[in-house]
Amino acid sequence: MRQLIKSFVPQDPVILQSMVIFKNARLGGKVDVHRDSTFLYTEPSSAIGFWFALEDCTTENGCLSFVPGSHQDGLCDRRMRRCRKDGSDDLSYEANGHMDLVFTGSERQQYDESKWVAAPVRAGSVVVIHGDVLHRSAPNHSDRSRNIYTFHCIDGSLPYSRENWLQWRAPFEKLDSVV
Repeated sequence: MRQLIKSFVPQDPVILQSMVIFKNARLGGKVDVHRDSTFLYTEPSSAIGFWFALEDCTTENGCLSFVPGSHQDGLCDRRMRRCRKDGSDDLSYEANGHMDLVFTGSERQQYDESKWVAAPVRAGSVVVIHGDVLHRSAPNHSDRSRNIYTFHCIDGSLPYSRENWLQWRAPFEKLDSVV
């Protein structure tokens, strides 16, 4: 895994977040259209997602779908933390008692439905997602769950925007320090 990550983020791979996404049978919700780089912005763009299928992911239970080539369109939207009302640069969670997101641009850029490609995969597969690729997943209407594990990396040598939604008081975990 370390070699795979370094093949996509060779300079200074930093692990930002990880999560398990559960799509229970008949009630697992959709994941809206998005690009990971709109949340995990660096310049130049360096976000890479690693998406592990814990179970078979099919069109019936809400597999990923994406628009091929959409990473070449560039970001047309940013999801940013809202500054305090007094205009200060404090972007901490405590600023307004909760985290507000500001949506800029037109990320909801419309692509003809025929441009979307479903990406069913077998359990144990890993899907590597360029941070600028437009992707989504449909709800799970099947009788089987669709559970996945995912994490995101960026190039830690690049400035990480204080406006990004994900902020930590300590530095992000460097790949080389992970056991």
